[in-house]
Amino acid sequence: MQHRIYANPITCGYDGREHHVTDTAFHKGQQAGRYVALCGHLVEPMPMATPSGRPCTNCLGILHAFPDSAQ
Repeated sequence: MQHRIYANPITCGYDGREHHVTDTAFHKGQQAGRYVALCGHLVEPMPMATPSGRPCTNCLGILHAFPDSAQ
């Protein structure tokens, strides 16, 4: 059985990169406003009007390990 990861890209104010955050991690971090990305990085989200940062290669590597997850 192939697993699927559902994750949304969020640009981080700490490093300016676009990390992928699962729905579960997003809900867990809502109170603090910071989220743990697939790669383990703590994401401080930029305003939605901010252009996307360069993609995090570690997050992309995890997504590509689960082909049905790539967005």
